[in-house]
Amino acid sequence: SVGEKEAENNLRICFETALSEAKSASGVDHLTVQAAGLTLAGVDRPKDFALVKKWMSEMPFYSPELKLTIHNDAIGALASGTGGKLAGNCVIIAGTGAIALGVKPDGKTVRTAGWGPLLNDGGSGYHIGQLALTAAAKAADGRGPPTALLEAILKHLQLAEPMDLIPWAYGTHGWAHIASLCPTVIQCAEAADPVAEEIIQLGVRELCGSVKALAAQMWPAEPPAAVGSHPAPASDGPSLTAPEFTLVLSGSLLEAGRHVGERLVKALREDCPQAKPVHPQVEPAMGGAYIALQQLACGAPAAM
Repeated sequence: SVGEKEAENNLRICFETALSEAKSASGVDHLTVQAAGLTLAGVDRPKDFALVKKWMSEMPFYSPELKLTIHNDAIGALASGTGGKLAGNCVIIAGTGAIALGVKPDGKTVRTAGWGPLLNDGGSGYHIGQLALTAAAKAADGRGPPTALLEAILKHLQLAEPMDLIPWAYGTHGWAHIASLCPTVIQCAEAADPVAEEIIQLGVRELCGSVKALAAQMWPAEPPAAVGSHPAPASDGPSLTAPEFTLVLSGSLLEAGRHVGERLVKALREDCPQAKPVHPQVEPAMGGAYIALQQLACGAPAAM
């Protein structure tokens, strides 16, 4: 993360660069910006949106007629797979962290997961890496079954012995440090190591559960009615009444052809068949541009 001043400066540089490149490509000296779509990490709260809008209002190209949309970067990932169409669509993102997000037909945004590593972003790179480290430690001292993960992780990290995992794990390297073990876990799972396979399966179940919970929020079921003097029966979980919907698979773990993504698609066919997985058409960072184009195409008012 960066401070406000640096974030504002980065935003200004991005627009200056984009406008300069657009002028060079078009051969014109002056451009009028009719729409701008921003999808920014860490922009979640009303005060965040207000601050970014203030920065935009101070840009040289700004005008009151500008169709401006400001969203969290998860919305950008969603738009990257739907051509900018948001309402009624969902996205599941799994990289270092994990989050599922959707936009209801009325435009309201709902989400599941995305609580951060310490609150268990199940199916994230950090989650899978942490489980692998735990399995390796248990295998090393006999508390758990033998697993190829132990030797593979030591080799990947260029560590001499299992006890060397302690300073590595507790070093101040950030969450991505642990998530970087994911490829090693996947390799062991593909080589039929049962412990690694169970870790991947657990991650997939967590991601699938996030999608199911999201769909239940997007299209909530009517509560069961009471019968006579008897109270309504207790629910044994979210009742999924969703229609078919587009689910964008985003993030390094879910890229096309990747092990976790393929497993998730298979799990969704069984547990949430309404979800129709697609992969991004462009980089998630381009999602904001798709949203801006949608604003121009439909003539809708700008949204925050």
